Amino acid sequence: MLFPAKVAGNYSWTDERTIQLTLRYIESPHTEKFTCIFDDQGLTMKITNTVERGKETIIKGKLR
Repeated sequence: MLFPAKVAGNYSWTDERTIQLTLRYIESPHTEKFTCIFDDQGLTMKITNTVERGKETIIKGKLR
């Protein structure tokens, strides 16, 4: 179960096809980072966080 949390977020384009979204949890030191890479095939999203250092989750979506 997820608990309600206060977060602050920001985003930045790191190049013409990559946007990085960062969520910072206000009442804890926890941060999550979502890197979305768009290409002709679809989207690749890489997710990292400060709790699971060294672990990266990758999600791929394809255009139809």
